[in-house]
Amino acid sequence: MYLGIEIGGTKLQLALGEANGSLKALWRGTVNAAEGGDGIRRAIVAAVPELLANAGTDRGQLRGVGVGFGGPTDDATQSVIKSHHIEGWTGFPLAKWLSELLSLPTVICNDADVACLGEA
Repeated sequence: MYLGIEIGGTKLQLALGEANGSLKALWRGTVNAAEGGDGIRRAIVAAVPELLANAGTDRGQLRGVGVGFGGPTDDATQSVIKSHHIEGWTGFPLAKWLSELLSLPTVICNDADVACLGEA
């Protein structure tokens, strides 16, 4: 089971899925731009246990996390370069933060690039 996260300028989505691409559960919330990156990070912390509970899935079943971020990201450092919509992301080590939070391997990429990979 894998956790997918989409962080955008207006919405935040988290999904649980199998390696074969089947979706098990979806959580969707709105982004409050005034709360900045900290608000989005707090929402992720709260949403993960809720998503797992709604799916009847134990955290131990998770194998990794993939993030599509709505702005430029640095593949080498797995950090956010900048958000053009939400303050509080410039230079943020998003993959490291999530990896430490969830004790799982985590990768991040720009959301448009991830969408293209999904289509491929």
